[in-house]
Amino acid sequence: MRVKRKAALLLAGIVLSAALLGGCGLVEGAASGFVKKHKIENGFQKKYVPSAYTQADVDCDTVQWFCSAYAIYTHLNRKDLKMIGGTAPENEKMHEQAIKRALDSGWGITGRRSAFKKINWILSGGHRKKCREIIADMKKEGLLSAPQEEMEYTVYQMWEDDFRKYICAYHAYREFGENAVDAWDYCRALQVLGDCYQADYISLEECLDESLVIAKKLQSTFAGWEDVCKSYLYGYYYWSQSSVDTEWRWEIYQELSKMEDGPYTIPYDTELKESWRGAKKGGAAASKKEKAQDGGQEDEASDETWDAGPKTDEEGRYILLSDDGKKEAAVSAPENYIYSEEDSDEDTLVFESVPDESGKVIFSESFRFYMKELTEDYTAEMVETIARDNAERRRTSGVYGDVRYADTQKTKAGDFTVYYNSTSGLAGTEKKVCDGEWAAWMETKDGYLVYCLSSKSTYDLDSRDISEERVKEIMSLVNVE
Repeated sequence: MRVKRKAALLLAGIVLSAALLGGCGLVEGAASGFVKKHKIENGFQKKYVPSAYTQADVDCDTVQWFCSAYAIYTHLNRKDLKMIGGTAPENEKMHEQAIKRALDSGWGITGRRSAFKKINWILSGGHRKKCREIIADMKKEGLLSAPQEEMEYTVYQMWEDDFRKYICAYHAYREFGENAVDAWDYCRALQVLGDCYQADYISLEECLDESLVIAKKLQSTFAGWEDVCKSYLYGYYYWSQSSVDTEWRWEIYQELSKMEDGPYTIPYDTELKESWRGAKKGGAAASKKEKAQDGGQEDEASDETWDAGPKTDEEGRYILLSDDGKKEAAVSAPENYIYSEEDSDEDTLVFESVPDESGKVIFSESFRFYMKELTEDYTAEMVETIARDNAERRRTSGVYGDVRYADTQKTKAGDFTVYYNSTSGLAGTEKKVCDGEWAAWMETKDGYLVYCLSSKSTYDLDSRDISEERVKEIMSLVNVE
């Protein structure tokens, strides 16, 4: 039971414990989800059409309510709390490339089509779908009403691999019922919409129309801003399984809630209504590019096509489709890793670790692959910048101690030159949990780039430095003609 004791000690520090977040009753009328299938046609046009106004022309309590819903994220990234996507109109052009890099590295969003796919994934299930399945498992075993110690023991015996997720679901359910982590999905959907508007992948009108639907659902599901933020942070912990990062975000919420003119001073029960239809610009709208850079053929595909299951070749390798749909690669699953249906789609392949029998504890490890056409706006140099920016954020976040960083290096994997870098740090000084991340990429002969992002959390401190052999091993699993 050594592993259980370690995990339980780590969980004891989670900011969203029953003791710290107690005092809020269960939300009545728990919903089963947003809708079974949230169609992109609800708020998006098939083609990009620039709006006739900017946020300055339609600023109102409703728009400010949208911004408040993802204020923790905005503040964490040192952005403007009162602006959609956190960027003022006069800074849009300057920050657009940085926002595009963040959407690319964090979500795999590189254009209009992939923006629709990711937003659709969040709204049609997101992480709350799997969390509800976990709640159903625990309900079947009678664990949701069991004392915490008894529940933890049983969960460890039955679902050791997902121990932290089950523990998180237990506490979230006892506060919010079936809506346990719903705010995590809804707030992220609003945030991604704002970022996609700032990246010029969707118009302001599309962003606001879709945000209104999501915000109304969020508002009707929870009783106030504190409940929203608790559910959001339960979801963050469910996803990240990092008590340190979660506590840091809870402290941000507490800081924001004390601000005299902060995001949570806008009444939670504000009537959310459309006030932008028919609005006209006051002169600043020209700052958004009047282009449909991702319009055309990729926008004609239906969301049903985008949500299709995994495709494999005759050898059982998974098919990775490029972002423009013109090129395929075959990727073998790494040994002892499984395909993640929840996180993958036709142009993003995600593989997650399967615990081995050696006794070595790896809380999580994953590999994310995607392939993108290289253009003047998306170069190999830009990919290297994205990887460096990610490492810089980890170094300066203040969450990690004793951070190690390996600058960009290169090696050979088959016929390809592979570039890679990494960063890692201790996420908990008591238990010495190590979080690490490395990125690797290689360029094909016909102008495409295959990218892999690896994330790992482990107690094994000796493995913090990146291994060239590991990079070669993983990137050799990619077969590109």
